[in-house]
Amino acid sequence: MGVKVRKPGGHSSWCVVIDHQGERKTIAVGSRQAAERVKREVEARLALGGMALLQPEKPARPLLAEYAAEWLKNVEHERKPSTAGFYGQYLRLYVLPRFGESRLDNIERENVKRFISDLRARNFAKNTIRLAVTTLRAVLSTAVEDKLIEHNPALGLGRFVKSEKATREATSLKPKEVERLLSIARDELSLADHA
Repeated sequence: MGVKVRKPGGHSSWCVVIDHQGERKTIAVGSRQAAERVKREVEARLALGGMALLQPEKPARPLLAEYAAEWLKNVEHERKPSTAGFYGQYLRLYVLPRFGESRLDNIERENVKRFISDLRARNFAKNTIRLAVTTLRAVLSTAVEDKLIEHNPALGLGRFVKSEKATREATSLKPKEVERLLSIARDELSLADHA
């Protein structure tokens, strides 16, 4: 470990040069007296915890509820009102009660899987679960784009929430069947105004 005070050529201010475990960092301070004071502080910090103390702290990530509120405002401007309403409803009913007080970078894939399991245990329809996860995924995808998180833990969980397929396809009546239905409605049910 080495901490030195220098005035390198071409610099107008005194610098503190830190060599610690193969890392080197130079900090321009100003006067020689200020550099000597910084040198003593750096030596004390290095003795306690290494170079990590010299790195700027990463800003705290917002809570999902805070981020989702801003995200929803953008959705309201960029999407159809029905889409924004859908996202707002699913946020309010399912996502925020579970993840609202979690910081974005604390939401892990296992948390999302447990969220899906808990919704299943409450006997929600598969489509409801799928749409709740879709809403969470949309918020977290935007957080990835905003560089607030590195990856989206809700991506690729579709196999857990495939929507239910109808066992029968809906069909429409053929023109002759419509005529017969109207005839029966008119004759047997005495429905005069059938058109």
